[in-house]
Amino acid sequence: PGGPSLTEWMLNTISPEEKPINTDKTYSYFFDYQFSKKYETATLTSGVTYEHVGADSHVTSTHKSDNIAGFFQYDDKFFDKLNLSLGVRFEYYRVDSHYREAETEIFGAKIPVKPVFRGGLNYQLADYTFLRASFGQGYRYPSITEKFIVKDIGGVGAYPNRNLKPEHGYNAEIGVKQAYKFGPFMGYID
Repeated sequence: PGGPSLTEWMLNTISPEEKPINTDKTYSYFFDYQFSKKYETATLTSGVTYEHVGADSHVTSTHKSDNIAGFFQYDDKFFDKLNLSLGVRFEYYRVDSHYREAETEIFGAKIPVKPVFRGGLNYQLADYTFLRASFGQGYRYPSITEKFIVKDIGGVGAYPNRNLKPEHGYNAEIGVKQAYKFGPFMGYID
């Protein structure tokens, strides 16, 4: 009742009527390159990532962002018992014409790049006993939607915050992993 008949619906499906609709347009270009080279017991990995996002939406208006990152990681094994992993990633991010989403001071100079570090050790204490330690930083830029959205969601409003800053944190861990076997049962205590 009140809707199109089955025949009208099928005819509209075959040849739809042009109706003005509010269309959002978002596009993203992504490029990622990684290179890895093994040197005896060591492995060096490096690479670059680039992402360009454009958004033209009725809830965020028109904005563009670029994220460029370069990274290096060194992995090596010593004495057949110690594994070492060290890495760094340099992040650059901009939205529209704001070119300094991050500002890092190095030797008194401010650069628009954020370095993010990580490292880990794994040492075999005995045949089935391992000691490990790790440290890693995390960093996340706010998206275009998070910075510019204006939307009423069922009486709850989402409002823009152009001054929203990136989130950062770190994780540090020390642990022991021990294998066990009791009759037919095998596993690890970590």
